[in-house]
Amino acid sequence: MDFTVERIKLLQDAPITEPNLFAEMAFLYDREVKANREEPIKHLALILNWDEETVGEIVSGAIEKGFLIKDLENKGQWRIAQKTLRFLKLKGTHRVWTGSSTKYRSL
Repeated sequence: MDFTVERIKLLQDAPITEPNLFAEMAFLYDREVKANREEPIKHLALILNWDEETVGEIVSGAIEKGFLIKDLENKGQWRIAQKTLRFLKLKGTHRVWTGSSTKYRSL
């Protein structure tokens, strides 16, 4: 996750409407949710050394722009959208853990 943290820190001064910022934050947020963090926004703010309000605003923007979508399996949670993976040029280049030690799926 360090490469993503470094990339998003480069975007720290970018306007909050920047699509790259939404995509990178969506990627980080998805990882936090999959790691079963109680408060993913608070943890991201701590990792990035940003205030929670800014991180929350960027996550909300990522949801509005479709970079994060509602997870149908886990009600009330958001997950990374295929659009985000294509935007970050990650689609089809790796497998994603689905929550079970034996279940992986290709993107």
